[in-house]
Amino acid sequence: MTTQNLSPQVNSLGVKAVIAIVITAIISMFLPLQAPDPTQNEAALWLMNDMGGYVFGWLNQIVAMVALSVVLVVAAWQVFQTHPLRAITSWMFTLMATMAFFIVKYMFH
Repeated sequence: MTTQNLSPQVNSLGVKAVIAIVITAIISMFLPLQAPDPTQNEAALWLMNDMGGYVFGWLNQIVAMVALSVVLVVAAWQVFQTHPLRAITSWMFTLMATMAFFIVKYMFH
């Protein structure tokens, strides 16, 4: 397959990822993303009372990050024909940023 044959499918994936980013951005306005700081007991009490919203907000962040990574990969796909080195560099940096997000998300939460 050539890039011309794959471009419509890749572009369609990019459009769906942008729609996912908009939806997750709207959802994130209504969800808690961090437990309160004052004391460990208050934070634990808050988490027990609002566990569903916190977990849904956490999952929403993951979906938003993956969708944003897909948008950046699709954007690099657009310049692959004319500037392949720039596209490959962009794909590598996007992969590293996504990996760093997941490492921080799962190691420190």
